[in-house]
Amino acid sequence: SGAEVKQNKGHPLVVSAEQWLQAHYLEGISLNACAKAHGVSYEHLSRLFSEEMGLSMAAYQTRLRIDQVIWLLRNTSLSIDAIAAQCGFSCGNYMAKVFKKHQLRSPGEYRRMTRGY
Repeated sequence: SGAEVKQNKGHPLVVSAEQWLQAHYLEGISLNACAKAHGVSYEHLSRLFSEEMGLSMAAYQTRLRIDQVIWLLRNTSLSIDAIAAQCGFSCGNYMAKVFKKHQLRSPGEYRRMTRGY
């Protein structure tokens, strides 16, 4: 897979939450599910995660998803909607909006730029 993010060596709960997010980021599930899986409130986990990682759980999940989108754009000819579905986004338009915010170009432009068509 294309998403490789360095492992956090800090708080055990944050390390576990990070591993959980890496295992589940492609699913369209809420971050509350991560907190529930760890038996803590979302607020508590979110605050700890942000302090340890320097970014929110949502931003971390989005980064994992965008990394996977980039890998799929470079290595497959899947449609934008198919990539969105595979990467846990609700639809292609939403994924494209998030992608453009992070990469400063649309998924289609990115694919053409990196693959020469």
